[in-house]
Amino acid sequence: MKKLDNLVLSFYDRDQNMLLSRKLTAVPLRDKAIRALSMTYYSDPEPCIIHRSAVMNRIFMELSDYFEKMSQRGIARCSVDELPGEFMTYFDLADFAQIGFDFNKS
Repeated sequence: MKKLDNLVLSFYDRDQNMLLSRKLTAVPLRDKAIRALSMTYYSDPEPCIIHRSAVMNRIFMELSDYFEKMSQRGIARCSVDELPGEFMTYFDLADFAQIGFDFNKS
């Protein structure tokens, strides 16, 4: 969980204004995405707290792995359009143009 705790995502609008900056595990996820993945993994359309938490942790791990790979390539910000398709469903990205990511070393 240490890797997840160190990742901070910053969301920017088209004018490069930061709209939101939070640790990965504090970024709000769309309920629709959580429910869809709960159906996929657990056949549970109304996920209990255990299934909901498991799905959220899986999402956070996928995002962390993706952003860590980008960071290792020297990339610290990407366009929302560059995100893998499934990631587009995790957040409501209507107001965001770019996502910055930083693995703080504290």
